Amino acid sequence: MHAAVNTHTLEVFEETRKYPRIKKRLPVKITTDQGQTILCNLYDISSDGIQVRCERETACKIHPGGLTIDRKKDNTVVITFSLPVENEDIKITVTCKIYYVAIVPDNVDEQFAIGLTFKKFEGQTVKYIGRYILDELEQSSAAF
Repeated sequence: MHAAVNTHTLEVFEETRKYPRIKKRLPVKITTDQGQTILCNLYDISSDGIQVRCERETACKIHPGGLTIDRKKDNTVVITFSLPVENEDIKITVTCKIYYVAIVPDNVDEQFAIGLTFKKFEGQTVKYIGRYILDELEQSSAAF
């Protein structure tokens, strides 16, 4: 990863989001286009993508290009994780495009955030993601 980077980059990406994010800590398996499997943590999810958090070594495996994203390249990965939907753990598998890689300020364990946008859903994955997000939004609005 490149050393000379503005650490406020993550804030810029978070401020320009289109959809509400649900923070949820879950393990995620990422398979790169070279077939390498990497484990990291889901940080949040929305209807258009997820953010994962990881340490430097893992971020370099997921995106060897560092903090710079070349939009002309494919930059796709396949993610797999389970979401609790209607009292059942549903396996989610989605092909995603790497949207950004950013430094997470003041986080020793997970120094990097990687934003992934959903591109191709497997099976009824999109339905389950939508159901999960709606359930979480309803629960949070009921709390007020």
